[in-house]
Amino acid sequence: MIQDKLKFEDLLTQLVKQGASDLYFTAGKPAMFKIINELKPANNEILTNEKIEQYFLPLIDVYQKKVLQTKKSLIFTQTFANGLRFKISLFYAHNFLSADLYFISPIIKNINELGLPNKIEEIANTQGGLVVISGPFQSGKNTTATAILEYLNNSKFLKIITLEKPIEVILTSKKSIIQQREVGFDTPDLTTGLRDCLTANLDTALVSGFENKSELELILELAEQGKTVFLITSAVSVLDTIAKFLAMFNESERPRISNVLSRVLKAVVCQKLVTSARDKNSLIVVPEILINNQAVQSSIADNKVQQLDNIIRTSAKFGMISFDQSLSALKQSGEI
Repeated sequence: MIQDKLKFEDLLTQLVKQGASDLYFTAGKPAMFKIINELKPANNEILTNEKIEQYFLPLIDVYQKKVLQTKKSLIFTQTFANGLRFKISLFYAHNFLSADLYFISPIIKNINELGLPNKIEEIANTQGGLVVISGPFQSGKNTTATAILEYLNNSKFLKIITLEKPIEVILTSKKSIIQQREVGFDTPDLTTGLRDCLTANLDTALVSGFENKSELELILELAEQGKTVFLITSAVSVLDTIAKFLAMFNESERPRISNVLSRVLKAVVCQKLVTSARDKNSLIVVPEILINNQAVQSSIADNKVQQLDNIIRTSAKFGMISFDQSLSALKQSGEI
């Protein structure tokens, strides 16, 4: 068992040395590193179900084992003895345990280091209302949200509460007080956590995802209170982000929700990652930004969200930018 543990921890160390982001464990195959858009075997050992269980089952407690047994999947974070921290997804494939590990860098890059537009810093300074940070899977949206929180942490005296599942980056309070709450452990569910926030004396909340319209309504209510809410969600564009919100409600509910959203929304930052032309092992953020002005507010309130794409393309003076415009600028600069 000691030898297995050392071998496992060596794989984690090798991941970092090789610049990989992910490590995949699948029965019948060797462990695989993901480096940008390529997969590379970590070694020649063919994994068995028993070996994967030996690696991962000791990492979880009795409650987590029950969740894994009943739901056949589990997501959690783990900091290992070598100091490396990972988000781990356990699940079953062909009735065998599989594991995906995503490396959480201990280095928190700031807004400029991520290559984000200067407008993001202005968005970070939003006082009251809803800021949505969206993007597809592994588009860096959590990294952007962390950079925004750390910017506030370094520059403002705020009470910040996060609701995350799971907590990825552990933040240390600086000028601000940051209280990170993991859904399922520090609060039984997101609904309870959001209701706690509604009665808490806080300035800013970060909410990592939502699953239903009841949770979204509580998020909007928190923003209506005048709190600043940063919401992370999955979407492929700004328009898709707004449409996703409204689609959760039936036709009779939509006018009310559209009206609330049009008033509390401050900005949507949707992003994708593309490979750098200068370094194939480096990724570049491609942002699409919506700022809520009178035209945006009217479009959302009147349920004419299809107009948002055109508003974004023609509103550069407000700091808005479309994906096509971002890509064009990156091509002209030689970045991609």
